[in-house]
Amino acid sequence: MVQAEQSVIGCLMMAPELLDKARAVLSPAMFEAQPLARIFSCMLELKKAGTPVDAVTVVSRLGDGYEAVIRECACIAPRIGTFPQYAAIVLENQRFMFTYHAGLVATHPYSSRWWQWLLDLRPILYYLSYGDGTVSTIGAFVNPLLCWGGLLALPVLVYHAVRRDRTALFLLVGYLAQVLPWVFISRLTFEYHYFAATLFLVLALGYVFDRLRQRGYFGIVYAFTAASGALFALFYPVLTGVTVSRSYAWNVLKWLPDWPF
Repeated sequence: MVQAEQSVIGCLMMAPELLDKARAVLSPAMFEAQPLARIFSCMLELKKAGTPVDAVTVVSRLGDGYEAVIRECACIAPRIGTFPQYAAIVLENQRFMFTYHAGLVATHPYSSRWWQWLLDLRPILYYLSYGDGTVSTIGAFVNPLLCWGGLLALPVLVYHAVRRDRTALFLLVGYLAQVLPWVFISRLTFEYHYFAATLFLVLALGYVFDRLRQRGYFGIVYAFTAASGALFALFYPVLTGVTVSRSYAWNVLKWLPDWPF
């Protein structure tokens, strides 16, 4: 948090013309570091008085002890003077991310591929501890009803998107935008990479439920919602590490062979 505040001060020192905009969204009380709060307050006062806002003036007002603080802020603030410099930084960051992920070679017992996420085939196991006839587990996966029910809702989106329903098209594009890039990723991946797409599964189900509601099929909507809540309660132990009997974990919760419960 302090580094973010230092970056703000550094940027404002380099571009004091932005102080008017900063004043609209920031106040000295919002700074956790008191020296930075005093510097920001002094900058606002100088700007209001029409006095040049620079490091020398601020230090002359607050004392020599603030020179090192301002210098550190200037070092943390990004050095962006022109658009080409900014573009170069963005492109370099993209290059670094691509080369890192393209060259990453690693294995993990609970890794999974994108096609496994669609059916919730390989959850992640974060913690596992056995006791005397008991087991404590923490895993990460999607509510099975949401995962599988959401997939069934996707053809409905396709049908209505083709018929130029903008809402259906938006939801379909949003879902595919979260999933399709992972089809081409060769590095190690996990089911949590699919979690962003589940937001659109929820919205897709909501879209279908709204159409069912308009046709008077309230029972299906209520039953699905109740079942989803019941599954959350059923799987709560393996989401939180609550100790349960091994028979409950293995006979009730282990629905698929690769589920590590």
